[in-house]
Amino acid sequence: MQSSIFAGFSQQLLNGFGTKVNTRNIRIAKNNRRIADLAFSQQAITTITNTITAYWELVFARENVKVQQQAVRLRKNLRRQ
Repeated sequence: MQSSIFAGFSQQLLNGFGTKVNTRNIRIAKNNRRIADLAFSQQAITTITNTITAYWELVFARENVKVQQQAVRLRKNLRRQ
């Protein structure tokens, strides 16, 4: 009768080896910075757009008040005649 026992193990010697693994955190940081830059740009564009819109709405409202005041004056002048 013959018996045998075999024990084996393996180790991944090249796992985690190379420049990609070593620069992973740098690439993640660069991607995060790019995302932050794009988010800031988007927020700046939104803020500027809202400011311009608010300005033109104010201009419209002021001109509308002038037109309404002129209409009231014209109505008063027509009643006097």
